[in-house]
Amino acid sequence: MEGVPRRVVLHVDLDYFYAQVEERENPSLKDKPVVVCVYSGRTEDSGAVSTANYIARKLGVKSGMPITLAKKILKENKDAYFVGMRKEYYETVSDAIMEILRGFADMFQQVSIDEAFLDVTQKVQGDFEKAADYANRIKQEVRSKERLTCSIGVGPNKLIAKMASDIKKPYGLTVVAPENVQSFLNPMSVGKLFLVGPKTEEKLNEIGAKTIGELSEMKLERLVDDFGERFGEYLYRASRGIDNVPVLEKEITQISRIATLKKNTRNVEEILPLVNSLADDVHIKSLDEKKDFKSISIIAIMEDLSIHTRTKTLEVATDSLEIIKNSVKDLFESFLNEYIILASFIPVIVYLSDAIGTQSQTLVVRMLALEPNFSLRRYMFREIKIGSFLGFIFAISLFAATFFGWGKFNLGIVIGLSIFLSMISQAFFSTSISILFEKFGIDPATSAGPIATIISDIMTIAMYFGIAVSLLHFLTNQ
Repeated sequence: MEGVPRRVVLHVDLDYFYAQVEERENPSLKDKPVVVCVYSGRTEDSGAVSTANYIARKLGVKSGMPITLAKKILKENKDAYFVGMRKEYYETVSDAIMEILRGFADMFQQVSIDEAFLDVTQKVQGDFEKAADYANRIKQEVRSKERLTCSIGVGPNKLIAKMASDIKKPYGLTVVAPENVQSFLNPMSVGKLFLVGPKTEEKLNEIGAKTIGELSEMKLERLVDDFGERFGEYLYRASRGIDNVPVLEKEITQISRIATLKKNTRNVEEILPLVNSLADDVHIKSLDEKKDFKSISIIAIMEDLSIHTRTKTLEVATDSLEIIKNSVKDLFESFLNEYIILASFIPVIVYLSDAIGTQSQTLVVRMLALEPNFSLRRYMFREIKIGSFLGFIFAISLFAATFFGWGKFNLGIVIGLSIFLSMISQAFFSTSISILFEKFGIDPATSAGPIATIISDIMTIAMYFGIAVSLLHFLTNQ
């Protein structure tokens, strides 16, 4: 409508926030790889990478990878710096920056520790040229007061502003006026669209949408058929740059705490002391915020970084610490019982499914995540002993079939049993080798796979040779 200023939204993204804070606190780290880690406390290097600066990222370090692998990647960089995550300190720094940003906004919404949306429509009277100058002022203010950099995207809505902030990093500024939205989106791969992950991108590629421009040409009905009503409609609108969600200061709806166990365990009594202390912290926070709660959740992050969530919803809201602790205990007991039952079937699933494959390997690793005193050597010897025993039975069976002249019916049973036992033996050997290599940070695709294949081939050749000899002996004695 005439006289109503065009909507102007900024997305402010603090550059590699945790690592940048460490650089600020220790200027000698400038121009060096910096890796912020979440240490588990089990061994000196156990845990995962939380984030890294751009130098480390360019060298191949990624969030979520094991610390041991990150150190292996950076072993040639003697000046690489690994530091434990200081979450509470980062939150303090974030709070100070968010207060600065609030002062620049008509409407403000913090979405994470290092991201926020600002609606500045009134501040700049809907003028995108003024918005560019205004965004530069914000960048300079943050850098001046907190000695940290941020990247800003400017757009007519939250979707475009967020995507724009990722274009030029670090300390970048990208402005997308309403008339330029489609030309901004069209060349991008569909994977760049907010909320589109690898699986969705793959499916979109399969139906002919490799770029956002191609996606924007698809009919709504097709997208709803393939992705469901809610997400299909989102893809239809987002590919056209349409987003009418307002910038709103969100009321606290979730209070959470996270910690890492000192050792792997499936004993709930060993887990409870730690989670009870987390429950105490959450309860104190809820009282400070004068909030009751109606939903209690646990999130378990396993050794292989798989994530499992369990939730209990109460009939009425409460602020009871006892209810929190009892609910958490019930959720963990239920989860561990489910997980252990599943784990007990995993060896059968794995060993009967061409266990050289990645999927089988992952299933075994997930089972091991709940082993309280996992020993790779003990696990390897167990598998190899079982495999060797089955191989021994297989060899004895062929020997008996060959030299004692069993009848045709029995020979068929022996051959069938031999094939089955050989497959089981191959699975034990190949899976064990894959796990061994992965445990020591060696890529199974380039190392364990070929070795497992060689062993598998040798056993297969031996099996067919034995069957051929048995069959020849049977035929010549008829």
